[in-house]
Amino acid sequence: MKNDLVVKDNALINASYSLGLVEQRLILLAIVIIREHTHNMHL
Repeated sequence: MKNDLVVKDNALINASYSLGLVEQRLILLAIVIIREHTHNMHL
């Protein structure tokens, strides 16, 4: 398995300060779902 890095853009980090906890979790969940979907397309 290759080493996958999790990175955040500086703009995303700065914007996250104005989001609530639930909003941040929803965005991170969306990122995970998109990554899993695109990973499964390449298999």
